Amino acid sequence: MVGLAGILPACRSTETPVESSIAMIAVESRATVEHPSAITSEHASAITSERVSAITSSDAILQRVSFEARHGGLVEAGVTDHLESLIESIREGGWDGPNVRVGVLGSEQPNAYVLISGHLYVTRGLLDVICSESELAAVVAHELAHFADLEAFYARGLTLSERLEIEANADETAVGLLLDACYDPSALSQIIAKLIDDQPQGWAEQRCDYLEDRLGRPAEGEHLE
Repeated sequence: MVGLAGILPACRSTETPVESSIAMIAVESRATVEHPSAITSEHASAITSERVSAITSSDAILQRVSFEARHGGLVEAGVTDHLESLIESIREGGWDGPNVRVGVLGSEQPNAYVLISGHLYVTRGLLDVICSESELAAVVAHELAHFADLEAFYARGLTLSERLEIEANADETAVGLLLDACYDPSALSQIIAKLIDDQPQGWAEQRCDYLEDRLGRPAEGEHLE
């Protein structure tokens, strides 16, 4: 299987010495990672959110740079233009969210993130498993859906079931965004099922079932046993 990362030029990290220094002093365990905006979730039962309040804040910029450094640094990737094009297509379909800046992180962990600052990231690990424009559009639509309720998304102390409900609601919103932008909505359940091992146990099945129940039609991704 050749993911989108396979069509990109060789990437080099754009991490600066300052970013490296920040990464060294911002040591954290995997149990206190930022809440991924979660096509996947890195063990969401013990997540601490990273709040970035405003892109104009110097503290916020340091937090964002630190976040990027901890996830492999920003890499040069031709897919960023395509991500911006997908966001514009979804916006033309009726999405009225904030301006979004996109980036690709060097982490091999398949994941995607949004920050309060209006940044949307995908990892190289995620690009490795995405095989179509529809799947990439599904990831983007899910991430954009989180901007509608960032207060809930970044709330602390939520249970795993509450996190799952937030993700399922974003899935439902994403399907509407995909339909309005003329993308195949079944790609969302396909990518959710494809990343079953990168989500808490049972999430992939429940999210696909949720799509089927709430939307009144089959979600065409795999329903894994």
